[in-house]
Amino acid sequence: MRLLDAGSESDRLWALDYVSEAGLQSSMPSLTASLEDHAESAQLRLMMLGTLARFNDPAAIAPLSSALRADPAPEVRSPCAQAPGRISHVTPVQGLAAAAPDESDSSVRIEIVHALARYGAAACDALWRIARRDPDYSVRTLGPLSFDSDG
Repeated sequence: MRLLDAGSESDRLWALDYVSEAGLQSSMPSLTASLEDHAESAQLRLMMLGTLARFNDPAAIAPLSSALRADPAPEVRSPCAQAPGRISHVTPVQGLAAAAPDESDSSVRIEIVHALARYGAAACDALWRIARRDPDYSVRTLGPLSFDSDG
């Protein structure tokens, strides 16, 4: 779909909506490349990651995890913490746990904790590591609280 790769931002947003609704997984390479292009607007990158997550394809985990670690905008990284968990039959505990110590924005680390908490006992070690090592008090205390309330 040409509009997805080269059009005005409003055209590309329309194309993303169409691709998402139609489930056109053939657009994954184009979406992945555009998601990695940080010159794209944060709004466009958000729509791209949402579309990738809606495909419910494990192949989307790598670009979503990459965006969690590398996107310059916290408003894009935060939903990246939740997106892999929405893909059936995937438990992204390792990727989320690995991203937490390198994340500079505490709001993104909080999203990582919330995402990890969805996995209960499988994420216990990761939540406790965050609770012991995170520089932000609110993130440190959220780790064990999330596990206690969800696990």
